[in-house]
Amino acid sequence: MKSNFKPMNAEEAAAYLGLSKKALYNMVSAKKISCYRPNGKLLYFSREDCDTYAFRNRSSADFELHAKAEDLLNSGSAAAQNK
Repeated sequence: MKSNFKPMNAEEAAAYLGLSKKALYNMVSAKKISCYRPNGKLLYFSREDCDTYAFRNRSSADFELHAKAEDLLNSGSAAAQNK
């Protein structure tokens, strides 16, 4: 762990994620976000874990999907030519 690691408490983490504390507690209970419990009761969160949660399930833009489709079509036609 980094030496400059400053954990956020539940109130800070909820504000960072734009959630209510209750919603954050529900997510912890459902194991949808990671947290630390050094004393077994109080919850602490790292910015890295909050960012990982916030940036999951990325939706690609149309231009990214079109580029990926073109790459797949081109690689498929190249494979067909090699046979």
